[in-house]
Amino acid sequence: SCSRPPQYITISIPAKPNSTELRYLTPEQASLSEINLANDYSFLLLRVPIAIENIDNLEFPSNKQLINRLNLINKEVDLLKRSFEYQVNRAFMQFACAVLPQFLLKLILDTIHCTTIVSIMAGPPRMTYANKQLLLSDIIAWVPHLHRIGTSICIFTYDGRLQIGVNADKALIPDAGIVQNIADDIYKYLDILEKEVEEYYNENF
Repeated sequence: SCSRPPQYITISIPAKPNSTELRYLTPEQASLSEINLANDYSFLLLRVPIAIENIDNLEFPSNKQLINRLNLINKEVDLLKRSFEYQVNRAFMQFACAVLPQFLLKLILDTIHCTTIVSIMAGPPRMTYANKQLLLSDIIAWVPHLHRIGTSICIFTYDGRLQIGVNADKALIPDAGIVQNIADDIYKYLDILEKEVEEYYNENF
């Protein structure tokens, strides 16, 4: 909806150590008494390309826009892997937030400018209860808003399927249909990306 879309937006990605183990969890392996809820996480800030100029030094042809965006995201992720951002942010969340006064925390958080929060989690396999009499058919995750960031997206897998949840403040996006379109477009562009990758592979290999 922008007359001139931005080249990049910044997203905040919550990160939890060992969260990938969730996909191996089954009801037989854990009980409620063994679950310990703790507010222990960090977050990373990632630049995501939105508008890509048709320049000659792109690795892929200009008509492969999604591949080019994915390639640029990979470069941003490589930069994060070599930085100490995760460790610094985790120390801030665990220690600084516990001792600093609220007004000072607000000043610090005001310096963080993000378009949205994106939570990506690999969920468990199909789960059943009561001796397989009850089947958990779907899991929909919900990501709360953080400070002044009024939108959030949750990407969650369950039972080999991709679940998408979009949460938007009505002050930012009053039309629920637009919010639904954002969720639907994620699936649509994944299909387009798969087609681009397949076409590029067939043309070059």
